[in-house]
Amino acid sequence: MQFDELETLKATLAAVTPHLPGNTRLKELMDRIQEAFKTPWMQHANGVLEELTTQVRDTFTQTVKTAGAGYLDAMVERTLLDGRHYQKRMAFGQPRLRGLLSGGRLGGTARKAAVYLPETLEKELPRFRRMGVRLLGEIRSQGESADPRVVVRAMAIARLLS
Repeated sequence: MQFDELETLKATLAAVTPHLPGNTRLKELMDRIQEAFKTPWMQHANGVLEELTTQVRDTFTQTVKTAGAGYLDAMVERTLLDGRHYQKRMAFGQPRLRGLLSGGRLGGTARKAAVYLPETLEKELPRFRRMGVRLLGEIRSQGESADPRVVVRAMAIARLLS
């Protein structure tokens, strides 16, 4: 499943906050981001939000040596999964959850495809970022500019347990 860009940035900021005292680079970046949030369009600028998240991650990695490898990723992912903060996009005429389907074969070659699930499944999905599934869906050409060449409208989905 793909995570919402705004919620990812918020979770990243929350995870680095305990490491702010004495870290001027990280503190200055946080202050700039807080100022940027005052701009009305910021919450819908997904590319900008992703870039800011990358800047926070990079600055954290460069300046905080006391946190173990994978600390930030684990904290952020746990927060996003607990809150079920999945990406939502308008697709096929209604709001849907967006994920990436990979590992299978589409059209004879291994590819990734964006998969759009009904928004009503948000609370029903297990709290895993990755999981094996069997999916019955309708294959279409590209949905939005960020999508791979193939998108799938999920009609039925089942989680693989083994």
